[in-house]
Amino acid sequence: MFRWLVVSFSILFLVGCAPTYKVQKHYIFPNDNASKKCLDNCRIKKDICKRDCETNYKKCLDSAYEKAQDIYSLSDMEYQRKYNEYRNDFNRYYISLSVWQRSYDQSYKDFIYFSKQCKKFKQKYACKRKIELDYTLRRLLETKPKEPTKPTRSSFEEILSKQQLYCKNNCECDDEYDICFNGCGGKIVVEKICIENCKQ
Repeated sequence: MFRWLVVSFSILFLVGCAPTYKVQKHYIFPNDNASKKCLDNCRIKKDICKRDCETNYKKCLDSAYEKAQDIYSLSDMEYQRKYNEYRNDFNRYYISLSVWQRSYDQSYKDFIYFSKQCKKFKQKYACKRKIELDYTLRRLLETKPKEPTKPTRSSFEEILSKQQLYCKNNCECDDEYDICFNGCGGKIVVEKICIENCKQ
């Protein structure tokens, strides 16, 4: 057991001390002037891509807010309907439980009385009633009224966050630029650099 704890701790320690890396790109531009115009077009396309991406993302967030308001309005109406049903069900449950509790308490009181009579005097009738009441109590426990489930109300923030998940602000503009950059004769050198827990 102790050896297992030592091994587990060692693994956690090593994982916690593992180096952290980040990927860095180095862009090597071609020397010829003919490629300059091509690369300028790549940059312009990248700027347009990012601008369009940001614009579409903001539009999506605005649309998500409007949809969330509509959904929340319908959800709140449905909640009110379910809550009214719950209140009616709870009132019936409370009445049923009161009737059930009185019946159970009386049966239990009689069961205790006849159990003592049966044990003390060995009366046939008392012993028979004890068995009958034992069965009655078990049946009552099986038929005990169940409290209705109270409905939950959705929050606007919860609905909004779900709608916002459909909005993406990663349009892969940098990836498209890299493809364009390579197509214009440029070269991209990818370097993996340690930024934390680096070995000396």
